[in-house]
Amino acid sequence: MKSIRFRLLASVLTLFVVSWIVVAGFAFTKAEHEIEEVFDAELSQSAQVLVGIIIPRLGQWDQTLSLDDDLVGHIYETKISFQVWRDSGLLIKSATAPDLPLARVEGYSDQVIDGRKWRVFTRFDSRTSSKIHVAELYEIRNELVEYIALGVIAPMFFALPILALLFWVAITHGLAPLSKAARDVSKSSPEEISVLHEDVPNEIKPLAGAINNLLTRIKTTLDRERRFTADAAHELRTPLASLRVQSQVALRAKTDKEQKNALQQIISGVDRATRMVEQLLTLARLEPLHESGSGSGFKNISLATVATEVVSDLANIAHGKSIDISMDVHKDDVRVRANPDMLSILLRNLVDNAIRYTPPGGDVRVMIEHKNAVEQLVVEDSGSGVVDWEKDHLFNRFFRGGNSSNSTGCGLGLSIVQRIAEIHNAKINLGVPSSGKGLRITVDFEVV
Repeated sequence: MKSIRFRLLASVLTLFVVSWIVVAGFAFTKAEHEIEEVFDAELSQSAQVLVGIIIPRLGQWDQTLSLDDDLVGHIYETKISFQVWRDSGLLIKSATAPDLPLARVEGYSDQVIDGRKWRVFTRFDSRTSSKIHVAELYEIRNELVEYIALGVIAPMFFALPILALLFWVAITHGLAPLSKAARDVSKSSPEEISVLHEDVPNEIKPLAGAINNLLTRIKTTLDRERRFTADAAHELRTPLASLRVQSQVALRAKTDKEQKNALQQIISGVDRATRMVEQLLTLARLEPLHESGSGSGFKNISLATVATEVVSDLANIAHGKSIDISMDVHKDDVRVRANPDMLSILLRNLVDNAIRYTPPGGDVRVMIEHKNAVEQLVVEDSGSGVVDWEKDHLFNRFFRGGNSSNSTGCGLGLSIVQRIAEIHNAKINLGVPSSGKGLRITVDFEVV
């Protein structure tokens, strides 16, 4: 049963019927007991009446006197009998009473006579040595008990459909907030996602909160994808236009030198576009982690180990530009909690950025310094540095400083560095090397 409404209705009706059956059973048992008491009291009272009326006149009968059937005024009288015995002789009996004693014991007893069950009350009168038997068929009691039980149970069968309808209306009204929430969700679209209202019943607040969180994440994801598409379209427009121009130049070239130069420009443009796409994809992968603060894949790793691998990979590029690249690591193997792949991307972007903005003959230094409970990753270059106003925009997407005219960068490297640092709760500081020239970037990590 998938419908909550039907499940609630079935549960409520089941509990109601079970409760009613328990109450009816209790009422039936109680009524049966009270009926037994009342009818037993009537038997005892009837015996007393017979003692008062018949016993003083015992001398008037010298033979058994049986009442005539014609004297029966009500059908129930055939279900009631009495006998009066003296010594071993039957003096008087009702028309329906047998010739044998109704019971052999005094007081109340149950007897089966001619296949029918009787309730018998026997009283012995010591003054006249006589016994009075008053009996009543159990049919009378059972009929009354059944009548009472039917009176208790029958209304339930008539009331149950009405109650089911009322319960259905009440449950539908109670579930109305769910229907409203469903309508609110259905109104959302990829272009305009709206969250649920807060004025919902307490029972569905966890569900509403979970749906709102999901809708918020979906909205964030869609916004991120739109932003990524817009950024990619905007930034790739220029390289593609440049490629088209250089291709036209190559087609119109009159000498091999002109054609070779144009083709070389095309290769450089493709490299620049490729790097931009790679950086954009890296940012797209980092955005969800940045927003959720995910610690997926985090390990206790050594900054020195990661730095050694990155510097080794980029050493050839630095030497190709006649740039001296060096690394200075303290002896203590201090570890930080980080994602190795992200940390490698962070350091690679810092070192690659330093190499791009350092002129030939310059130098790039990578240092790992330990201060108190902080492990510092430092990258210094001997380039032209940045002016004060650029520091506020240096980590913005696609921002390229005034000294970037000769660089093939796309303005995404430091933005990636900032995202990774935020995921690791690391702090980035900008400064100037001790030589007074270039840029010093310090990333502070908490030590494990």
